Amino acid sequence: PDKLLGFVETLADAFETSTRLGEFQRAREAGQHPRHAAYLAREVSTDFAMRGDNPAINFMYDTVMFLKPAVLSFDRLGRGLAHDPNRAAIAAKAGMVALFSMGLYLLNSEEERYQDLADWDRDTHWHFFVGDQHFRYPKIWEIGALASVAERSLQATIEGDPSGLGGDLGRIIGQTFSLNWMPQILAPIYEQATNRNSFTKALIETPGMEEQQPFMRAKANTSQTMQALGMATRNMPEALQVNPVRTEALLRGYLSTWALYGLQLSDKAFFADEMPAGRTDQLPVVRRFYSEEPPLHTKYEQQYYDMLGESRRLFGTMRSLYKDGRQDLAEEYRDDPRLETYGGLEGTSKVLQMINMKMRAIRRDDSLDPEQKREALDEWTVKRNEVLKMTVGKVKEVRGGE
Repeated sequence: PDKLLGFVETLADAFETSTRLGEFQRAREAGQHPRHAAYLAREVSTDFAMRGDNPAINFMYDTVMFLKPAVLSFDRLGRGLAHDPNRAAIAAKAGMVALFSMGLYLLNSEEERYQDLADWDRDTHWHFFVGDQHFRYPKIWEIGALASVAERSLQATIEGDPSGLGGDLGRIIGQTFSLNWMPQILAPIYEQATNRNSFTKALIETPGMEEQQPFMRAKANTSQTMQALGMATRNMPEALQVNPVRTEALLRGYLSTWALYGLQLSDKAFFADEMPAGRTDQLPVVRRFYSEEPPLHTKYEQQYYDMLGESRRLFGTMRSLYKDGRQDLAEEYRDDPRLETYGGLEGTSKVLQMINMKMRAIRRDDSLDPEQKREALDEWTVKRNEVLKMTVGKVKEVRGGE
């Protein structure tokens, strides 16, 4: 009806900067029929209202987080490249973003802080280092994935080592388009079963925690609320004890950022006097664009735990073969470089346990004020990062630069 059309055009005038309404207005001014103008407005970006006829796929859309945006973005990208009259301009702009990203990589390539970043962080953010300050900006879905691919390709070319490029491309595409077919109601349970965060690939429980009762299993940065709940259940049977690190991971799996902010509020409300001063990169919203030094995690942490797990499994296999009287098979493992690094990795494990104990003691020290606690924790965080980096570097040397 004319009145409805007039109302829509009025909205377009009021929200001229809005992508869809702006596109509708431009189409109408160009003489397009209102129905076609509405279609063009929906096509200007991913149309999340699209839905197919297949009940199984629709069920997956309703139960798997981000699957529908991933599939629809693939669809829109394909149709755009095939049919959009401005596809050449889109390709040119995407290429400019990729060139910018490659240039930024060259600027950061000599920056040690950039080299220490975890892969997922480099794939999902552009990083800017201004003196001692570290700023980060989220990459834009498909265009961001293209930029990350360009970065990794340039890195492989410069380093002359294309062996890991395929894995990088697979990870980038999987993260960007959220190619995960597991219903969200099961995803956190799967993470608990595999003991690994599905996005960052970080371990939930680190090696050594199995030697403690569940109520004691916490990392240096585990929520104080979760640790208090664990302590309150210390006299219960182990099956009923609250495991702080696993319970926190489960809450984040189901409630995402809301769990993080809720635990932060709870910690402030009940443990403000005991907690160290907060970090800027732990503040809501700010944490998306800024990273404070020293980093709480680096890529070497996960690399170390992967190496340790691999060496432990190899050592355990060889020992079992000896016990079973299969010396001939056990001897085959003798010269394996992964076994040669077993002792050093176990030694680092003991050092890390000591550092974590020191950090927990600092948090409980009533003689320190919040700022002193923060300074002391940051010092131990630096030492922890250095130990992990040094260990991973030496292990790679022994194993032939794997």
